[in-house]
Amino acid sequence: MDEQLILFKPFMPHDEFTQHLQAMDLIVFPTFEGACNWALFDAMAAGVPILASNRCFIPEVITHEHDGLLFDPQDVDGFAHAALMVLADSPQFKGLGFRARQNRESILR
Repeated sequence: MDEQLILFKPFMPHDEFTQHLQAMDLIVFPTFEGACNWALFDAMAAGVPILASNRCFIPEVITHEHDGLLFDPQDVDGFAHAALMVLADSPQFKGLGFRARQNRESILR
């Protein structure tokens, strides 16, 4: 695997973290069990398409094919296929990120 495909960053201030999220083409948010943290809301605020698990509270916040794409976290092939689709045709999926940002704002009001 090309080590340049994944970049692990050290702790950074929240503003810098948000800038990194906004620079992404896609956010993959697999959650297996337990409660998610505020990171999902940070991802939604970035306005970037989100691929997430259909577990925990995520389906209560993100609607599949409206403001994100949801998968069983064990469905690695589904996640990978969807990620490649989004990256190959990002204009088609740009609305997902826009609607996720709008949804986040309405939830947190």
